[in-house]
This record gives sequence, structure tokens and C-alpha cells, in this order.
Amino acid sequence: MFNQDDLQRLKETNACPEGNLSEALLVGANLEGAHLTGANLFIAVLKEANLQQALLSDAKLELAMLQKANLREAHL
Repeated sequence: MFNQDDLQRLKETNACPEGNLSEALLVGANLEGAHLTGANLFIAVLKEANLQQALLSDAKLELAMLQKANLREAHL
């Protein structure tokens, strides 16, 4: 389960490197350019999220729901 403080940090700063966002509901979230390097996004719901140019290197994306998410120029 996600860490509420990490989710709040993401919302406020558009960054949460190494954060625990597992199972977070981020449907339609605007995360353009978000710094999520090494973040735990296991089973996170990112349907229709904007992840354009997001930094996702070493992020844990197993079972993450990414249907219709914008991953253009995302750094995987």
C-alpha cells in the first residue's frame, strides 16, 4: 500500500524519487516531467495519466495499469 506522505509529496512537487506509491490511484493524473526515479509503482493505477517526459528509470512498474497513459519521451 502506498505511503500517504509520498503521495502528498508527488502532488505538491511533481517528484517522489524512491517513494512508495504502490497501489496508488493516479487515474488521469498530470505527471508530465515527474521525477519518479526508483519509485515503487507496483499495481499503481495510472490509466490515462500524462507521464510525458517523466523520469521513470528504475521505477518498479510491475502490474501497474498504464492503459491509455501518455508515455511520450518518458525516461524508462
